[in-house]
Amino acid sequence: MILEKQHANKLINIENSLEVCIPSDEFGAGDALILFNNSKNCSVLRSLVAKTYRSGFADLITTVEFPPMCLVNAIFIDSDTVVITKGVG
Repeated sequence: MILEKQHANKLINIENSLEVCIPSDEFGAGDALILFNNSKNCSVLRSLVAKTYRSGFADLITTVEFPPMCLVNAIFIDSDTVVITKGVG
């Protein structure tokens, strides 16, 4: 599943998608992606955004794995910087 601007600021229910992709040049400052893995399988969130960080860590990342029944938030600081927060899981 490739996320699009229409997904910003809405709950995105992930079912039967093993991989979700955040493309570059699609979102801007203040956009939020709220993902819920509503399945029995782990999913992977892949980011093509130049500066992708996991909340609380200074290292750049490209993927975040999230288990079943887990929430993941991706908040855009600007068009090329996103911070991903993974819920308990």
